[in-house]
Amino acid sequence: MYHTVNPTERAQSAPLGVALLLGITILGTTAVVGLGGVALTDAQESSNLARAEQSLTQFDSQAAQVALGDPTVRTTNFGRVDGEFRVNPLSEPDSGTITITHVDYDGSSNHVLYTGDLGSVVYENGGTEIAYQGGGIWLREEDGGARMISPPEFHYRQGALTFPVIQTTGSAAVSGSPDATISRAADTGRKFPDPSSSYPDPDGDPYQNPIENGYVTVTVESDYYEGWAKYFRTRTDGTVTVDDANQRVTLELSTLGATGSFGIPSDSANGGGSQEVQGLGDGHSLTDYIFRIFPKDDQESAFNNLRWSMYVNEGSKKFEVALRANGNSGCGDAVDFAIYYSDDAHSSYEGWEGSETVSCSDVDGDGNDEYYIDVDLVDGTAGPDLTYSSLSGSQLAHYKSDVSGASFQDPGTLPGHSSGTHTSDRDYDSSVPDTETRDFVVAHYFAELGPNFELKVEDQQNGNAAGVDESSSQGYIDYGGGGQVVTFLHVTENRIEVDLD
Repeated sequence: MYHTVNPTERAQSAPLGVALLLGITILGTTAVVGLGGVALTDAQESSNLARAEQSLTQFDSQAAQVALGDPTVRTTNFGRVDGEFRVNPLSEPDSGTITITHVDYDGSSNHVLYTGDLGSVVYENGGTEIAYQGGGIWLREEDGGARMISPPEFHYRQGALTFPVIQTTGSAAVSGSPDATISRAADTGRKFPDPSSSYPDPDGDPYQNPIENGYVTVTVESDYYEGWAKYFRTRTDGTVTVDDANQRVTLELSTLGATGSFGIPSDSANGGGSQEVQGLGDGHSLTDYIFRIFPKDDQESAFNNLRWSMYVNEGSKKFEVALRANGNSGCGDAVDFAIYYSDDAHSSYEGWEGSETVSCSDVDGDGNDEYYIDVDLVDGTAGPDLTYSSLSGSQLAHYKSDVSGASFQDPGTLPGHSSGTHTSDRDYDSSVPDTETRDFVVAHYFAELGPNFELKVEDQQNGNAAGVDESSSQGYIDYGGGGQVVTFLHVTENRIEVDLD
């Protein structure tokens, strides 16, 4: 049976189909318009941020010329962008601050060398900020994270830190397409070195280079501290500490230990003391380390039965270079030389043997010969060969009771070196000993101990054993610093005023 379509049904279905089609079309159009609107807004925000970044980068260039160069006034236009430009002057609590401190400058005290506000010029749109501060451009997202767009006026190279602190002041907050007039607000102020300023110690040492003792910290408190922290990490090898709660980052740079001539420190029985090595660079940066020792004035036996050493106790790392004489040791006689090194607190060790010679000559010009021993640990001439060997307690002065309980390491390859005499993969055979030049061995162990450690003296004078007169003995040391060292510090204060119109 066939169904006959009623004309009335046809009349009703046509409008329903049209209505359904219109509804689908309207919904699709609404979705497209909505999604397109979001995409358009995102694109506009990205475009605004890109234009603002470009404008502030141009501003940075002009501001640097005013702060550090010849022109006293510059004007630049920020271009038309949505959002607001404002100046956070020095008086604002969140303008940012910079503090440079010399820690332990006298061994125990800290002294602030410089502190000052930074100020900033900020573009803000939709919770995102792009800011000029301290000569750099920084971006802070809505979630608070910050990164650097262009670097600040902070320059570190081979131990020299140059920091022209740029302070920004002014007052304005404008939208649209503002002009920024940049003018120098004060003459450049020298903060370090500065002969008119001095440390608060009895000697009143002036602010002068080279920086010695302790270490220097650079602390920045800023809304953009995370960006500053990332810059410090990439620019230096110094220690960077972040304090999120206070929006603060601190860079720590060691000072280079004293190089050149030095007096041998006294042994522990006579007051102690130490020779400080600080800021030693990576690799074999020790270039010179020599010393000359004299026997005590009352030692008619010269260096007979000598037991003397310089040693390091740096956590699990132990090092000793020792001199030993068995019986009489007059002019031209040989004195035993030994090096001991352990990096696991005496569980195991590496040992080296060699010799030195007692010299005699009229050093002080009194017509009589004096006994002395010249020890050239590193002098740039490679020096005599040392033989890799197990050691006995009698060969050492300080770690003499520790060597017997430590296992002697098979030679193998010295860490960080792929070539050289002391690099064979064979099992150790005492009948075919490994040798290395003294320069190489000592420079290597100093690199392992670095960058900071102290050398102390052990003088085993007892009975008929000769003692060393450390007060008349002397030496010479020289080494290069690494990326964590500041030797020369140059800080100036440079203030600009920014008017937005």
